[in-house]
Amino acid sequence: MVISETEPKSVGTELTYEKDLTTAFEIITELYKLEKELMTRIEQSGITGRTVTLKVKFADFRQITRSRTLKHSITDFQVLHRVVTDLRKSLDLEGSLIRLLGVSVSNPETDECGDFQLGLFD
Repeated sequence: MVISETEPKSVGTELTYEKDLTTAFEIITELYKLEKELMTRIEQSGITGRTVTLKVKFADFRQITRSRTLKHSITDFQVLHRVVTDLRKSLDLEGSLIRLLGVSVSNPETDECGDFQLGLFD
């Protein structure tokens, strides 16, 4: 058993499929389920973040990720769903043999003094 003294910085969910996904309907349906699961985990853990990441692993074990960082943390399912949908649409997945899909949220907002970036002329 591993006990960590640091706070988790991300929360996510992913699933490896027994049968590869190939159609847009299968991909959209599975992503929706993952988004719902992720939102439940966010609500239960209280961990959220500003960066949404979509992970796709193909049958040949190639893997790609796409991320989008927002101005504020994800606290609403509709926002999460919209971002994941945009990320999915940025990829041409239909017809591909997809072995795994994953969705995660990271990059939490913080009030700590050292965790921000100054502007160029500040």
